[in-house]
Amino acid sequence: MDEEELSKILKNHEDRISKIEEIVFKKKVTITYKHKGLSGGIQLLIENGFLNNPKTVSEISDELKREGYFGDKKSVDKLLRIDYLQKRVLTRIKIDKIWGYAVRK
Repeated sequence: MDEEELSKILKNHEDRISKIEEIVFKKKVTITYKHKGLSGGIQLLIENGFLNNPKTVSEISDELKREGYFGDKKSVDKLLRIDYLQKRVLTRIKIDKIWGYAVRK
């Protein structure tokens, strides 16, 4: 291997390493959510099939937090009752004196 070939190989490696360093050390990682806000979080749960079976407000609130959507239980309950029950997206079922919400079939 002559000096010119070796120089090309080293240059190629330097370029590749520079690109990797730029990606790893300089770019900021941003997370974008397809669904925004608490309502978007509930929509995500519906799309993921989480609400195919009845879930309590506490279970829904906990799952929303796990997915990165934060809101108190009162806000979640109000949103479920006003937006999703009135639009007939969800239905409400009483389970042991506690209301559960599930996708309307």
